Amino acid sequence: LTVFRRRLGKDHPDVAICMHNMGIIKEAMSNDATASDHYRESIHIFKSGVDASSNATLAFSLHNLSLIYVRQNEFEVALEYMSEAYDIKLRGLGADSPEAASSQHWLGSIHSELGSYDDALTEFKGALKVRVTCYGTENCDVAKTLFGLGQVHFKVDEFPEAVECLNESLRVLRKFGHNDGDVTKAILLLGNSYQELGQYDEAKESLLEALDMIENVFGTNHIDASLALFRLGICYCETNDYTESLDRFQECLEIRTSLLGNRDIECANTYESIGIVQQKRGCHEDAIHSFERALAIKKSSLDDGDEDFCVILHFIGSSLFALGRYSDSLSYFKDSSERKRIHYGDQDEDYAMSVIDLAAAYAKVGNEQQAMECYHEAVESGGLPHDSWALGVAHKSLGGFFLTKNMNVASLESFNEAATIFEWNIDNTSGSEINYEDVVQCYSHLLDLEEERDGPISEIRGTLCCKLANSYVHVDKHHDAVLMYREAIMIQSQIFGVDHLSVANSLHNLGNCYRDLCEFDKSAECLTKSLTLLSQNYGVENEDVADTCHCLAETLIARCELDDAITYLERALAIRRKKLGALDLNIASTLYNLAMISQTKGNWSNAMKYGKEALRIQRMTVGDNSPITLKTLECIGCVHKAKRDFEAAIQCFDKCISNGKTLLNQDVGGIHEFRGETEKAREMFMKAALRVADQLSLSAQQPGHEDSLDLMNLTSKFQSQKEQTNDQDVLKLGENVMAYGLALVSLEQFDEALECFRFSNNIFQAKYGSDHLRIAETLHRTGYVLEKLGETSASSDQVHEALDLLTEALRIRKLHLVESHPDVEETLLCLGKVHHRSGNIRYALDFFCAAVTARDSRLGRKSLRMNDAESFLQVGLLQQEAGEFRHALNSFEECLRIRRQIVKEDDPSLGELLFYIANLLREVGDLDLAQTRFEEALALLEKSGSESAETADVLFSLGVLHTEKQQFSTALDFYLRALQIRKSDPGSTKIVIAEILNNIGLVYFGMKEYDKAQVYHAEALESMIEDLGDDHDDVAFCWHSLGATYVETGQLVEARRCFDKAVKIERTELYLQSLGVCLVQMNDNENAYVCLNEALQMKELDFESNDDDLAEINRNLGTIWLRKGKYEEALKRYDAALKSKSSQQIESEKDYKNLMSCIDGALEAVSQLYGNGHIKYAKLLHQKGNQHGTRSEHTQAIEAYVEALRIYKEQYGDTHLSVANTLYNLGVSLNAKGSPEKAVRCFVKALRITKARLGDDHLDVADSYEQIATSNKLTHNYSEAVSYYEKALAVRKQSAGGSDLKSSEIMHEMGILHSDNELWEKAERAFKESLRIRTIHLGSDDLLVADSMVRLAQIYLSRDENAKALKYFEGSLRIQKSKLESSDPDLAKIYQSLGTVHAALGSTDKAIFCLDKSIEIFIEANGRFDENVAISLARKGEVLHTNGQYEVALESFQDCLEVRSSFETFESPEAGNILQQMGEIYSILGDNANASSQFGSALAIYRETFGPKHQVVAEILEKMSAHFVKVGELERGYSCVKEALAIREELHNGDKGNNESLIHAADSRYCMGTILFEWSELEEASNCFEKAKEVYIEKLGQSHLSVANSNYYLGCIDELHGEQDLALLYLQESLKGRQEHLDEMHPDIAATQQKLGHIYCKRSGWDNAVDAFSDCLKIRESNRTSDMASQILVADSLFDLGTALNKTSDTRRSMQLFSDALKEYQRHLSKYDLKVGRCYSIIGEVLEKENELSKAVNSLRKAAAIYEYHLGVEPREKEIKASKNGDDYTGQADTLFRLATAHDRQGEESSALKLYRKAMKLYKAVFGRDSLHVAKVLNRLANMKGRAGSVDKAMVLFDDSLRIRMLHLGDNHEDVAETLFGMGIVFEKRRDYNAAMKAYSDCLRIRSSKFGSDSMEVAQVVVNIGVVRGNKGDFPGALKSWKKALSIYRKHSLGDSDPLVATVIGHMNLANILMNNSSKRRTK
Repeated sequence: LTVFRRRLGKDHPDVAICMHNMGIIKEAMSNDATASDHYRESIHIFKSGVDASSNATLAFSLHNLSLIYVRQNEFEVALEYMSEAYDIKLRGLGADSPEAASSQHWLGSIHSELGSYDDALTEFKGALKVRVTCYGTENCDVAKTLFGLGQVHFKVDEFPEAVECLNESLRVLRKFGHNDGDVTKAILLLGNSYQELGQYDEAKESLLEALDMIENVFGTNHIDASLALFRLGICYCETNDYTESLDRFQECLEIRTSLLGNRDIECANTYESIGIVQQKRGCHEDAIHSFERALAIKKSSLDDGDEDFCVILHFIGSSLFALGRYSDSLSYFKDSSERKRIHYGDQDEDYAMSVIDLAAAYAKVGNEQQAMECYHEAVESGGLPHDSWALGVAHKSLGGFFLTKNMNVASLESFNEAATIFEWNIDNTSGSEINYEDVVQCYSHLLDLEEERDGPISEIRGTLCCKLANSYVHVDKHHDAVLMYREAIMIQSQIFGVDHLSVANSLHNLGNCYRDLCEFDKSAECLTKSLTLLSQNYGVENEDVADTCHCLAETLIARCELDDAITYLERALAIRRKKLGALDLNIASTLYNLAMISQTKGNWSNAMKYGKEALRIQRMTVGDNSPITLKTLECIGCVHKAKRDFEAAIQCFDKCISNGKTLLNQDVGGIHEFRGETEKAREMFMKAALRVADQLSLSAQQPGHEDSLDLMNLTSKFQSQKEQTNDQDVLKLGENVMAYGLALVSLEQFDEALECFRFSNNIFQAKYGSDHLRIAETLHRTGYVLEKLGETSASSDQVHEALDLLTEALRIRKLHLVESHPDVEETLLCLGKVHHRSGNIRYALDFFCAAVTARDSRLGRKSLRMNDAESFLQVGLLQQEAGEFRHALNSFEECLRIRRQIVKEDDPSLGELLFYIANLLREVGDLDLAQTRFEEALALLEKSGSESAETADVLFSLGVLHTEKQQFSTALDFYLRALQIRKSDPGSTKIVIAEILNNIGLVYFGMKEYDKAQVYHAEALESMIEDLGDDHDDVAFCWHSLGATYVETGQLVEARRCFDKAVKIERTELYLQSLGVCLVQMNDNENAYVCLNEALQMKELDFESNDDDLAEINRNLGTIWLRKGKYEEALKRYDAALKSKSSQQIESEKDYKNLMSCIDGALEAVSQLYGNGHIKYAKLLHQKGNQHGTRSEHTQAIEAYVEALRIYKEQYGDTHLSVANTLYNLGVSLNAKGSPEKAVRCFVKALRITKARLGDDHLDVADSYEQIATSNKLTHNYSEAVSYYEKALAVRKQSAGGSDLKSSEIMHEMGILHSDNELWEKAERAFKESLRIRTIHLGSDDLLVADSMVRLAQIYLSRDENAKALKYFEGSLRIQKSKLESSDPDLAKIYQSLGTVHAALGSTDKAIFCLDKSIEIFIEANGRFDENVAISLARKGEVLHTNGQYEVALESFQDCLEVRSSFETFESPEAGNILQQMGEIYSILGDNANASSQFGSALAIYRETFGPKHQVVAEILEKMSAHFVKVGELERGYSCVKEALAIREELHNGDKGNNESLIHAADSRYCMGTILFEWSELEEASNCFEKAKEVYIEKLGQSHLSVANSNYYLGCIDELHGEQDLALLYLQESLKGRQEHLDEMHPDIAATQQKLGHIYCKRSGWDNAVDAFSDCLKIRESNRTSDMASQILVADSLFDLGTALNKTSDTRRSMQLFSDALKEYQRHLSKYDLKVGRCYSIIGEVLEKENELSKAVNSLRKAAAIYEYHLGVEPREKEIKASKNGDDYTGQADTLFRLATAHDRQGEESSALKLYRKAMKLYKAVFGRDSLHVAKVLNRLANMKGRAGSVDKAMVLFDDSLRIRMLHLGDNHEDVAETLFGMGIVFEKRRDYNAAMKAYSDCLRIRSSKFGSDSMEVAQVVVNIGVVRGNKGDFPGALKSWKKALSIYRKHSLGDSDPLVATVIGHMNLANILMNNSSKRRTK
């Protein structure tokens, strides 16, 4: 800055820029004052220069300066600077600049702070539009603008919109990992919005999250935390969680007090909220204290007249009143009511309510006069609604006052007024809002007053008795109700007779009342009499008859007369189905009762049928959460439970529990208990018990332990409650006590449960009698508890009592229930247990069998017998001890099967069983299955969470098993885990730990980590010697194990010491052998011989021919004899060793060395005995060569074979079989060594000898053929190879049947050869045959079988037979997973192939899983930079791309390119393919720069790789064209597709008419057509589409999708040309084709439907248009995403559908659609966008039709303003005709016409006239002078002139309108009828009645044909015809017309009060009067 000022001057722009930058730095340093100065100076310099109006840096300075003022809360100044900055940015950078959007965003924020919310919304929406366009939706700036928009919506109470914006803002911010203040504010505001919407659960979730974030960042004492707490308090209060609400408000208060001081208004609001919660909790003293604190603060902070005082004073008065401090409450109520009168006026409802509260207070203090004045004032004020309950209370109170003053007439009037209001509320509002005490008082007084006025017997008194009785029922005064019903019946019988309907109705109500009192006999008697009377009066099919049948059935149900109840319910149901609607709740009630009885009786199918039907009705009428719905759901749940469909039962019960029916926790607990889920069951039982305890008013056992149960002195507590309970509630008490007993039984509190059952049984016996099912249940429960108590008690009395009770329970249950009922089964089981305890085994068995029979007949054999599991377990354990392992295994497996269906999957008892089974399996040698069972057992034990000794045992057994399988690392893991558990377990012994330590040593030995093995063996040895002594067998084994490790480390002296110790303890062959071998190695031959010879003798006693130990003893003995020169003895021992070893499989390097040592020893012995040319020497050499060959040591093998061959030839000659065999083996080694030519010579010689010696069909010949084939394969001579393989197979088929494993190998090799030559069918046959043979011989789980499967799968994959490929790949994977290590690359290859197959089948998730798995394994096996990793990544990217997961796909492709770059030195076609796909994805994501870059890179690679004129180049050019078209770069797109077309045409000419190249060229033409269409070059576009279509039809067929796509564009072009018929045909064909090929929700189908809809509209086919637009909307809704484009498409579809529906007169639906469309447009577009205007216009039209004229005018004015903004106020005709936007001008004309119509209907004729003329001018300019639009306006103008009396002008206008309409529509159109009707009115006014009659008659003819003779349109004409006839004096004719009109009105359900009907009746009355007068005059 110094340099610039000195050299350039202080006003140079560079100085300004420097100042601007310094301002930025100062601002960053929080020096706002200096920053402001710098910005101001920068602004001053820029403004003094040129081009200030568009200088971007000037705008930035203004912007930054504005933000400083924002931080200083100087919003007016900030607004000025920010507005100027925005304007400059608009001019300099354009409206779509992100910088302009930034300023617009801040303008929105500033306007919001200033309270200019409309302006704020506009600015935020504008900023949002630009930011989404620039950045896409996934951008933090977009998120911040959405937050600002949501904030403004919140401030203007648009809470749904606020929620939508905030959720989207949060989604984006969270996606980018933001966890800062912006997120916190958004979550807090979102919670506030949810709270305002009443969505309290969502609000709590958001507010708690916000609170947590605030406290984490700012600590707990922050103002935002107080706001979150305040809102949380409101939420908890609204959800009735007052404790939590109070806590939150208190926390909020503490923060606000500490930060704001205790006198702040926010503290007052918090105190007030605390008071409200305290008031709701009934803590009125606390509430008063809180309210007074709030009041004190507000008095110091607010004006005395503030309306807040009205509310808080009333709150204080209410709490004082509730405390009985009525005098104190008076002053507060007075003050509150007076303030409300001042604020709201004396006609306000709040004021009136306060006056009523004041009246109540006066009444309580005894000031009746003042109370009555207040009540009178409340009544007379008019503030209370006429149906207000409070108004009724006021009238009632006035009536009581008048009664005390003996003003009976006034009292009667007031009580009647109150009764009227109360009755209206009872009929029209929910029961919760009714206070029946008020009603009872009112009716009681009325009854007394009526008796005084009319005597004791009157109809009114009878009615009042019934009403009073009904009210008594509602307040649970049933005895009083009975008296009133009986008095009503007495009065009704005396007045009307005993058979009158009123008597029947009263008897009905009396019967129901008796039932409520549990007087069931009286109830049944009354209801039976009522039913008889109703049947006599109504007949059998009447609704009242059905009601009484239903009620009588309920009484019979209570008496347990279930069959009779079913009869009455079925009768009621039949009547109700016939008389009531299908969804009537009375039908549902009857169905529920039928379901409940069926469930009780065990008729499950009927119960389910009735229950589901009832549930359907209830859900559709009262919803899912209604108590009656829940009751039915509970019944269905009980049926599911009885049928053991537990999941369905739990779903039903959980739904009920969540809605308050918490006692069902008992049932849910029973299910969990049955399934063995004991913890869940106990939790449920406890919940149920606590709930019942609460209902029984039982306190917690200990203070502060609300979750404990009251179990003390239950009987006395119950008795005390019974004494205080009304008679009608005693039964309910018994039910609750029994429920408590059930819960206690479940919790194993048997003594207390027994008290409950005995108490409830006494109540049931008294109420129900002896044979009721409730009695049976209590008897059963009591007997069950006694049986349980008998388990711990020796009392025989208890057992005998249980037996008696259960026997009686069974009798009653069998009396009412089916034999298979679960209750019957339950009692049978219990009886069986009691008889078993009593020693009555025969009876016990009978009852158990009966229970089984009951269960089987109910559930079938799918359900288990009783707990047989324990029996099987015991039997299994005994069988195991006896060594009968297989039998024991079967028993354990059966026990496991049963237990698994009884207990939970993770029950520990299953682990115990699995452990037993696994050990048995290991004993019988099935190691794989044993491992599975051990692992299952371990998983169950680990789920329990404790590391017990049982867990250690399982781990140890798994270690042993894996050691046996030589899986040492796995075994080690298990042993170490077992060791850790045992060491931490105090109960573990040293021996147990030592055993694990020793086994760990054995594992390390197996892993060849001998040092570690020594450590563990030594530690184990120390522990064993300490606990077991020196001479224990286990100590010997440990010494031996330690010695073995010393041998391996070469410490032979230590090894000898250990082996000596072991031998001294126990002289076994193992220990002797080990010691002997050790001594041999130490050259102590004498002692070694002693040990080995003794071991040999022991072994020979237990001789096994395959014993490797025996072979090793012989080998070492051979070595000793060889050392001693005893060669014959040595050879004898070596031969014995080799004989054993030849039958053994050589597994380890040590085994191999021992074998080769044995062969070498034998060779030396033979050499010493017979020399090197002996045949024995040759055989040993041959054997040695074989061993070298198996180890791939081919050089050594060849040497051995050559030497052996020499000897054989010398001894046997050239043609001996030994020579052939040696030649054969030599050839094999030569092949393996890479010398196939030499190998062939060996095989041919061997083949010649073998054929000569053994014949042509010997298997050795086949082997030679096979090896010759292999040699030819290695030399790539495929035909010769196949030929020799076939020869080998032919020989094998002849000799061995062709189904041996060798044949399968040959078939496999042939399959590979055929695959390499793409001979797929031959390859398939070969592999299938190989697979068949391998499966037969090896089983289905062998790796060779897996290999064949892979080969087959690859063939099917290459032939696109993906389902078959999947089958074989999955089969191979299953095998390989069980056989290979998890990191084996072969597994990865299978997963890679499976990913490809799943992708081809559309299973994306599976494909991704498989490819990820392959990548993981390849990386583990080969490292990251491996070609297979790249291949899997590329395939994963392709799958993700196809599935629309673009971001993740890009990551895969980028990773693939990175991997490829590590091993590719140049860009390959594969890299080109990846770049191309990345380009496609970037194009989809809207990242145009990256898309172009990737496409360009791919194109460069393809041109370099394939040349510039290749099909691949053309393809990517076409894709690039599509991309450029999509982003609006049409020129670049056209250039690309033009080049692609040229390449394809050249390729086509070169291919001489190749079909494929011709189709590719057509594709390019189609693409060119789309671009030309966008350019509006319609002729050229049409030409392209026609040519492309011609090729498609010729080459692909008429029904191909490409033809449909071409038809679409051709239809669009014809529509633009005005050829609607042709367009319709093309589009219909296009739709048909697209629907055939595309998904039903494809966007292209939506586009076609939309176009069709527009054409249908133009042809007035509104119904067709509705169908098309509906289908379009459905598709677009399903494809809707968060991006603006898709949401605008949805809005367009909403608008189109609304337009069509509006034309079909469905204004309600159309209005909703237009409103929805408008919201979408306003959310995404400028407020001046024409789409917004179009919406406002059509909404105005609908509002006008709905007679909401003011709203219509407002909407239409907005529309007109938008059109004027774009098109001008009065556009010139030349401009209109020159414009291509004819539809826009039509929209403007339509809007003006609609606005004119609305003004016309409002009576604003001058405004209407001007607008009509403007509209007509526009219509003429767009459509011409004789268009139908012009006729429409002429018709309206004519009507206006006619109304104004200018009948001649009106007639001229009508004539012109009629002419135009008939010209276009003919003489039979409803619009023509409209004009004729108007003309008729004008003719009437001119008194030209004949002309009027002619016009009306023509109108009538048209309307009758169009609308029907009974339509309202016809009635309108008929009325006017009647008027014309009346005016002509034809009164009879007029009356006839009017009668016809009246009959039409009646058919349309119009009453006499309707204005149309009243007018006609008035006409008719007048006509009759005139006729009578005329008649009288004639008479006179």
